[in-house]
Amino acid sequence: AIREIDPVGNIRILDLRPRSTVLDIESMPGVQTIFGDLRKPETFASALTAADTVVHCAGIISFRSSGERSLFETNIVGTQNLLRVALEQHCQQFLFISSISTVGLQPGQISDETMVANLAQKRHEDPYGYSKLVCELLLQEMKDRIRVIILNPAVILGPGSTLIEKVTWPLRWIPFCPMLGTINSFVDVRDVAKAVVLALGKGASGERYIVTTENLDNLSFVRLVMENLGRTAPVFAIPENALGLYDKLVGGLEGLHLNPGLKKSTAYNVDKAYTAAKIRLEMGWRPVFSLRQSVIDTLSANGGSHEADWKDRLTYRRL
Repeated sequence: AIREIDPVGNIRILDLRPRSTVLDIESMPGVQTIFGDLRKPETFASALTAADTVVHCAGIISFRSSGERSLFETNIVGTQNLLRVALEQHCQQFLFISSISTVGLQPGQISDETMVANLAQKRHEDPYGYSKLVCELLLQEMKDRIRVIILNPAVILGPGSTLIEKVTWPLRWIPFCPMLGTINSFVDVRDVAKAVVLALGKGASGERYIVTTENLDNLSFVRLVMENLGRTAPVFAIPENALGLYDKLVGGLEGLHLNPGLKKSTAYNVDKAYTAAKIRLEMGWRPVFSLRQSVIDTLSANGGSHEADWKDRLTYRRL
């Protein structure tokens, strides 16, 4: 969805189709839902009339090459359309929810905002990350015409997360779990919301801000999930020789032009650790929800247990 906050404090939500949110935001006073398509400016242009701020968190997440056309039309062309209309309507600021995948990686280092992923490499290996990076570069060129703030959240967890459902579904029944031992970075959706609110008045135009709470290796993360699922199945690192055999298989399929879209382990077997020092310093952002609490709330919400408890925390009145 895309949320525009106008000078009198009303919120307009642009969406493709009717849907309900976890907190039933669409039925709250002062909230208006408009249905449109970013690829078709005529379907949403009037919704930006008198809007002060655009919070752009729409987009398609896809890692399949077969979906590149739709991905680029929505994420890149859609952002171009939204920015153009925002400028025409004299909006004062444009907040873009990008992705941690646009931040560059260097072995043995914790990444910060100065590290930018290689655009050509992203185009080949990660179309989704490429689409977000192109948008960032586009917006940074406009930083003197409209206030632009870019947020780069890590892997987002929290109540209502579809990602955790996909992760936990096999973990509920598999007898054991082989995993890559690499590091990932995580943040709670409620803490991302806090970053958005802070960005309305803090941060420098054209700057990007990493939003993350904790860096943790995949083995420990899966064990944490298992613990909260009440599972005791063993979690262990995939042996290096197994990864080598897998890479040879992928290479063989590529040589025969039969690869259905598999990538070599080197594309995944990389530490992805990030620092949120910049947003802490410049915006005063501090995460409230630990990774453990985020996992507990996510599993409780998706599992249907302790609903009153997690919904109370979800309202998060300390923003």
